[in-house]
Amino acid sequence: MKNLFFLPLSTILLLACLPETSEENATPIGDWRHHGANHNSDKYAPLDQIDSSNFSELEVTWRYRSPDLDLPEDLAYPTGDYRAVPLVVNGIM
Repeated sequence: MKNLFFLPLSTILLLACLPETSEENATPIGDWRHHGANHNSDKYAPLDQIDSSNFSELEVTWRYRSPDLDLPEDLAYPTGDYRAVPLVVNGIM
């Protein structure tokens, strides 16, 4: 009787430990729907628009200036070196 419960229980535990289905197949190429691109935080996008032939032509197009920098020093709360990662979904940042 004990073995009768052991087999289904071990099967359920094994299935629960399987990795999630590949998110890369479900997410359009170039979209970063999570911090770090995906649940694994891979920080990789398989894009081919930038390569060694045009890398030197890159330039900064925008910068974010935090409104926290305008606070008086006695009101400012030190946040360390926090940097936000923009999300891109359906080509919209």
